[in-house]
Order: sequence, then C-alpha cells, then structure tokens
Amino acid sequence: MSKLEHHINELGQQQTRLKQQITDLTDQRSNLENAIDQLKEQESKLLETADNLRQIESLKVAIEQLEQQEAELHKIINERRQEFLELEKNFDHRGQKIAELEQYVDECDQKQIKLEQEINKLNQNQLGLDQDIVHDRQLVANLEEKIDQLKRQEIDLEKSVDQRGRQQLQLEKNIENLKEELDILEIARKELSQMTIKFLLPIWEHQQSESPYGNVRRGWKVGKVLSLHISNPSKASKVVEKVADEYLKSGFALFDGHNQALSPQNCFQAAINSTESPNKIFLKRHREAKTENNAFLKRRRDADTENDVRTNLDDEDDTKSENRKTPRR
Repeated sequence: MSKLEHHINELGQQQTRLKQQITDLTDQRSNLENAIDQLKEQESKLLETADNLRQIESLKVAIEQLEQQEAELHKIINERRQEFLELEKNFDHRGQKIAELEQYVDECDQKQIKLEQEINKLNQNQLGLDQDIVHDRQLVANLEEKIDQLKRQEIDLEKSVDQRGRQQLQLEKNIENLKEELDILEIARKELSQMTIKFLLPIWEHQQSESPYGNVRRGWKVGKVLSLHISNPSKASKVVEKVADEYLKSGFALFDGHNQALSPQNCFQAAINSTESPNKIFLKRHREAKTENNAFLKRRRDADTENDVRTNLDDEDDTKSENRKTPRR
C-alpha cells in the first residue's frame, strides 16, 4: 500500500506538473496570440508603404507559420486535456499511462526546444521589424517634410494667385485704356470722314524750306490739302496726330502753308497757328517730293557749276588782258 500511495503521490505530482505545463503552454499560446496580433498590426502599417511589399510577404509567411504553430499548440493542448481526462478515467492503468506520459514529456521537451528555436527566429525577425519600424519612421518624417513643402508651395500659389489678381486688375485698366484709344480712333474715323480733299493750283515761289528730304522747292504741280473741321477741341490734337500718322504711313509727306515739313506730332499746332492757310495740312507723295528735291539740287549744282565756269573764264580774260598791258623787256 505504501508503494501504491507513493506511486499515487508521484502521479499526483506529475499531474500537477502537467497542469503547470498546460498553464505554461496556455500562457505561451496567449503570448503567441499577442505576438500574432502585434505582427498583424505591423502588417497593416507596413501595407501603407509600397516599398515594404517583400517584408509584408515574409511577415505573412511568418504569421502563417505562427498560426500553424498555434494550431499545433491547440492540438497539443487538446490532446493533453484528453489524455488528462483519460488518465483520470483510467487511473487503474496509470502505470502504463505514466510511461506514455514520460515519453510524451520527452517529445514535448523536444518540441519545446524547437519552439525556443522558433522563438529565437522570431526575436531575430523582431529585430528586423524594429529596423523596418525605424525605416518607416524615416519615411513618415520624409512625408511630413514633403507635406511642409506642399504647404509652402500652397502659400506661394496663393501669393501667385494674388499677383495674378493684381495683373488682372492691371489688364482691366489696360482694357479701359484701349477702349479710350478705340473711342479716339472712332472719333478720328469720323473726323477723317468729315475731311475734304481738293487739288491745289501750282504755287511757284523760289523759297526753300527744311524737310526730311533736304531743301525742297516750295510748290508742286498737283497736291492735296486736308481741311480740319474740329468738332471736339479737347481730343482734336490726338485725332489729327493719328490721321496724319496714317497718311505718313500711306506714302505722303506733310507740309504747312509755308511748305515747311511737318511731323504728325506738330501738324495740329502748325495748322491752327497758320495765318496763310489756317486749319489746313498739305500733302505730297514721298516719291514726288524726293524727285523735286533731287531736281532742285541738280539745277542748283548746275547753276553753281555754270557760275564757277563763268568766274574762271572771267579770271582768265583778266589775266590775259593784264599780260597784254604789261610791256615785254
């Protein structure tokens, strides 16, 4: 009986140890579940970055392995529980069961060694994950820096929008100015429609005037005259200037009543201040003015040459007469 009690006590101690082992395995299971949850959280974080796809795949493999290990642990725990129940039911066969349990404990020890190896691998993986976390934090810092850059770009864009608004206001002002110029051109068109053009009779006077073509003889065979009918004195100067500029571009030269060459800027004052031909601007084709200028210069050069020849001939005659009067020795 003492041996049986001793054997029963040993079985009770083994039962206690088995319960402790089951408790330890349950704790390991909870720890593994926590580790799996942490790995899943890390997996969800790593899924946000495209650069960690390979690491995610490796994590998935590790998670699958852990899930397999968890399933095996579940299986082991269930088997142990079943065995424990069978041990309680079949207490008469505890000797055989004890041997089987000892053998099973050895197997569990081997599995525990394997689990420790797996845990070491998981620790190494955890180190890799820590490095990945550092890398992810660096990525987050870079993203925050990019966000700051985008905010600065947004501020610059707002400034650019304000500047474009100011440019839009300036453009509207320019449009208003262009509208005013269009009004002036419309008035010029109306003034031009009111201008009368008539042919002049030849004016032959041997006077000279300065013009862009040099000395131009006053007068021409056929010319044109613009009679100004000023209906709006406040804008007449600009109107006359634009009309005169159009005639100048069309191939006409501008002159006043004294045949003085004019420019579009001073033709208005010259016309209203003229006493001989008030409110009139005289026109002549550029080609005709050049031709007359060249003809006048040629005639003047010919006259100067003729005068020089006559002077030289007179000097020669005087020299000959003096030589005749001088007695020979």
